[in-house]
Amino acid sequence: MQEQQLTCNCALWLRENAGDGVVEALFGLYALLFLLFVVGIWGHHSLSQALLNSEKRLNDLAAEHSPNLADFADEMRGVVQDIVEDTLQGLEPPRAIDHIFGALAQMIQARTMQMMNPQNVLGVAQGVVEQIMDNDQENV
Repeated sequence: MQEQQLTCNCALWLRENAGDGVVEALFGLYALLFLLFVVGIWGHHSLSQALLNSEKRLNDLAAEHSPNLADFADEMRGVVQDIVEDTLQGLEPPRAIDHIFGALAQMIQARTMQMMNPQNVLGVAQGVVEQIMDNDQENV
């Protein structure tokens, strides 16, 4: 019922104020929306044509170079093989210092995990909340 009243009130307001440029403003708004719609369609058409043209060029290039795909695969296989060989040649067996640092990192991690058990975390959080509450009470 309220929607019908609102619609009627809007229609009455439009009739009463039609001489104040409302119709011209609505016409301008509709013209602007139509113009935006046309620009959007034109942009979509342009992008679609560009995509189709690039796809056509890509297909032409693929057809032009398709006899060389076997050579390309062999070349890529050689490049990958060189990369793997270089990586494997750079590897060294772990030294004593590497083992020491690994054991030290494990002990630090275990100590940190013990410090971060739920009771300690809750205690730290409670201390922070109490400190904030004390600061708030001092500022009041």
